[in-house]
Amino acid sequence: MTAAAPARPVPPCPGTAAAADTVLFLDMDGVLTCTRVHQAYRDKGLLWTRPDPVGVQFLNRLCVETGCAVVLSSSWRLRETRTREAIEAVLRDGGWTGSMHPDWRTPTEPEHRRGVEVRLWLSAHPEVARWAALDDESGGFERGDPLALTDPHNGISYQAYRHALALLRGEPPPDGLDASMARATWPGVPGRPWGADEDVARLLGVVADLERRLADAERLRAVAAAARLAAAPGAGAAGMAALRESLAGLDGAPQTT
Repeated sequence: MTAAAPARPVPPCPGTAAAADTVLFLDMDGVLTCTRVHQAYRDKGLLWTRPDPVGVQFLNRLCVETGCAVVLSSSWRLRETRTREAIEAVLRDGGWTGSMHPDWRTPTEPEHRRGVEVRLWLSAHPEVARWAALDDESGGFERGDPLALTDPHNGISYQAYRHALALLRGEPPPDGLDASMARATWPGVPGRPWGADEDVARLLGVVADLERRLADAERLRAVAAAARLAAAPGAGAAGMAALRESLAGLDGAPQTT
């Protein structure tokens, strides 16, 4: 009787890192997806879904140069349709070659404060020796946290890449970045150091979020008005043309015929 061959080890899933001691917490909107790219591809219906190719290459360099594994801290992780596989497919299609941590996303807390959720994740992973966060907001992070902030309109700049690289290596901030400014900056006020009053910084983040929501509401009101006109008796082709124009560029908008 022939002895059974030894079982082969099961290979890891593509893009899955072994438990890494260096971790990068990654936001998506305002970091890898940004206004500049959305406007550039506006006519292709890819708003807020196409990663910035330059930002992806900076992310690749961070993964290669530090050996970090990526943990998703973005709100993308909260949407049922955006599973790990779906999110990773977006990143791979955009050119990302790095690795996800096996525990690939941060937990949630009632107020959805990003920094608090990062610390909850870290509390379950004492093996992590060094970490950094790439984010366009500082909500929930504490003064001194290794946070590299990005510009939500332009994503990962060269300066943000250099800052994240230094943090992941445990090095001082790059030349030209004050230590306090490098680690925490008020949302929406580039270059302004985070003062002692963290509540003010959090409030500014809330204001920025409300402004985005108001802008979305204005666009939806315009679409609703155009839809009413298109449905009115005698609107004809002109009404449908106005409706199509108002729908142009809206992410996930229904197609009109």
